[in-house]
Amino acid sequence: MGGAASASFIQRQLPAGHLPSTELPLEDVIRWMRSRRLALPALGVAAALTLAACTAGSQAKTATSPQASVRPGPNRPAGSLMLDAAQAGWRLPTPLQRAVALADGGSQDVEANSIVIATGSDIISLPGVEIDEKQIVSSTGALSLDKVPEKLLIVGAGVIGLELGSVWHRLGAAVTVVEFLDRILPGMDGEVAKQFQRILEKQGFAFKLGAKVTGVETAGKKLVAQIEPAAGGKAETLEADVVLVAIGRVPYTDGLGLKEAGVALDNRGRVQIDAHFSTSVKGISAIGDVVAGPMLAHKAEDEGVAVAEILAGQAGHVNYDVIPGVVYTTPEVSAVGKTEEELKQAGVAYTSGKFPFTANGRSKVNQTTEGFVKVLADAKTDRVLGVHIVGREAGEMIHEAAVLMEFGGSAEDLARTCHAHPTRSEAIKEAALAVGKRAIHM
Repeated sequence: MGGAASASFIQRQLPAGHLPSTELPLEDVIRWMRSRRLALPALGVAAALTLAACTAGSQAKTATSPQASVRPGPNRPAGSLMLDAAQAGWRLPTPLQRAVALADGGSQDVEANSIVIATGSDIISLPGVEIDEKQIVSSTGALSLDKVPEKLLIVGAGVIGLELGSVWHRLGAAVTVVEFLDRILPGMDGEVAKQFQRILEKQGFAFKLGAKVTGVETAGKKLVAQIEPAAGGKAETLEADVVLVAIGRVPYTDGLGLKEAGVALDNRGRVQIDAHFSTSVKGISAIGDVVAGPMLAHKAEDEGVAVAEILAGQAGHVNYDVIPGVVYTTPEVSAVGKTEEELKQAGVAYTSGKFPFTANGRSKVNQTTEGFVKVLADAKTDRVLGVHIVGREAGEMIHEAAVLMEFGGSAEDLARTCHAHPTRSEAIKEAALAVGKRAIHM
């Protein structure tokens, strides 16, 4: 066995008052291993080094330069940018070496046998609209408004826009959502999206679908947004106190020196990896928002665990067919697996079972009957291919389906599993029964 080494985390310097993002999968892995007394010498690596910034979310925009600050220590307080994690057992013969620019000037060489790129994602800007994080805000600024806006205009009807719109609407804001497409929640099941839109409209949301924001005037007391039909046509204006731009995110790969290092990117700026998370450069891996797949913290966390296992000589793996997604609104939307549109496009024969919360005892007692559960199963094998929920606590309910799908379970398996009464989860069992057209409480 060779000498000891440390696992280091390098993060871009954050402005005062900003906390590092919680989406730091490799640090979570190390903390998890420590809590279970799993010594890192078992990793057999000198280090697992995140390159440039470990933040995977809002802090990507707030950093004004790609410089990194380095600070050793067993714990990472707010703004600290390097973590000595634990000791490793032995050193590979050909370590990688990278120079890290320090925030206070100069640089420091950091040596490691394994580098993991986990720099997260950044917001997509709207052409012609400048974000100042005061009146025209990104998701970062929308979390720190000093007062509830009377009128909130949201550009983009995706997950982030609807989540933040739901928060501010419940606090009293009048919310209008402008979406370029003809539907909300692109990528989610179409029937679920339509039902959810009706629920939000009933709450008071206003939607302008098939429309685009071409500019925002900021000279007056109110913001004035110019809105045009996406297909062309007569423009209109809409006043707002705050405009939230939430049209998506892009991988944060600029300024990391990836091209110079020989790390290949795809046509969308994502780091290209193989089935083992390895990039085009030996010894450099990548996970999270900078690689293909849904930009979700739990997906990145599982990839971080898988990379740690692979570096330890184990069989790290992520099943991308069973990555649950949740829209944290009121009510919530959750899904795992395929949508009906995806199954139709792939030519997969399937059966569908649906059960409304209006027929669920717990939901009726609590007067939270909006929404339904939908189970999609293979028409021949009955294997569950997708589950979709819109309703209260949907984000908590979806994991039952994820576990079932991880084991290749069928709708029959789910239907024959005893569920406690009265619970909202009974709706999942009923939806599974409905796949075979034998729901009980309908």
